[in-house]
Amino acid sequence: QIGNQECREIGIKNDKIFVSCKNHLYKSFDGGKSWQTDSFWDILNSQQTQAKIKLNDLPYHIVFDNSGNTVFAASGMSGIYRSKDGGQNWEPVNNGVRTKFSEKDGVGVSALVISPSNNNILYAVAGDYTLIKTENMGDAWQTLQEFTSVNGLLVNPSDSNQIYLSFAPTVKSSDGGKT
Repeated sequence: QIGNQECREIGIKNDKIFVSCKNHLYKSFDGGKSWQTDSFWDILNSQQTQAKIKLNDLPYHIVFDNSGNTVFAASGMSGIYRSKDGGQNWEPVNNGVRTKFSEKDGVGVSALVISPSNNNILYAVAGDYTLIKTENMGDAWQTLQEFTSVNGLLVNPSDSNQIYLSFAPTVKSSDGGKT
């Protein structure tokens, strides 16, 4: 069903798989034996925005909580979205997803990770390389640091306060991104 189209991101948890492609977000709940189209783009395009989401606004990162029931998708142009029911329904969780140059919430996000040891904690890189964090599963985000470039973002699986950002050089924070 996916066929030969541009795909960028895959999120996997147990038998649940999400694949972000140019025209659709696909999901499988049986380890890839069967696939269905997710409603992610329909939700984005039905929102009251100034412009419809472009087809190249693929979710760049798809992450699951530890249970696999809650899914987060980071959009390259319109912020972060959450589904608490495995992708059946999506909602924007962009309160505080901004940079020092943005006047409104919901800027593009180029990296998103969830703490393996604490489902409430997620880190993201918004817009112009601003590191943001939530401690309540995306309900509200806070700005932590601004960088000139970020190529990757990781959380220590056993310590949600220890994060790594890769650019030149790789940096480590042991206090949840404050320093």
